[in-house]
Amino acid sequence: MIREIQAPDKPGTSSPSCRVFLAGGITGCRNWQQEVIAHLKYYEQIYGDFGEVQVFNPRRDNFDVEDPSVTIEQIRWEHEWLRKCDIFSVFFEASKSVQPISLYELGKHANGFNAVITVEKGYLREEDVLIQTALDKLYCGHYDHGDAANQHAREIAYRISRFIK
Repeated sequence: MIREIQAPDKPGTSSPSCRVFLAGGITGCRNWQQEVIAHLKYYEQIYGDFGEVQVFNPRRDNFDVEDPSVTIEQIRWEHEWLRKCDIFSVFFEASKSVQPISLYELGKHANGFNAVITVEKGYLREEDVLIQTALDKLYCGHYDHGDAANQHAREIAYRISRFIK
C-alpha cells in the first residue's frame, strides 16, 4: 500500500517495507508529486503488493512563506526524512524554476542512496544534470513533459519491487 506522508507530518510507529523521498521542485512547479503518487499506485497493481511503502512528499497543502519557523520546520523535516529513506528520488520539472534545493539534494544524496533521477525535457539545467549524473555513472531518465512523471513513478516502482525482495 502506497502511503503518502506530507510535510511536516511524521509516519507514526509502523515498520514500512520501504521509504521513498520525492525530492524535486515545488516553488513555480506543477504538483508533479501527486502525478507520481497516482502512477505509483497504478504500478503497485502491476508489480503486486509492496507492503506499506511510505512516500515522503515535501509539498505542503499550506505553507506560510512569511513565517520563518515554518521554513525551519520544513528544512528540518526534509533533512530528517531524506536520510531515513531507502529510495531517493529527484524530479526536475521543466518550469521557469532552476530548483536550486533539488540540485543541492541531488549532489548530497544521489550517490549514497538507491537513486531515481528524472529530468523533464526543457528543464533549465537539464544538460548540467545529465552530464553530472553520467560522470557519476548514475542513471538519469530524460523524458518529455507528458511522460516524465509516469516514467519516474515506473522506475521508483521497479526499485521498490527489487528492494522488498
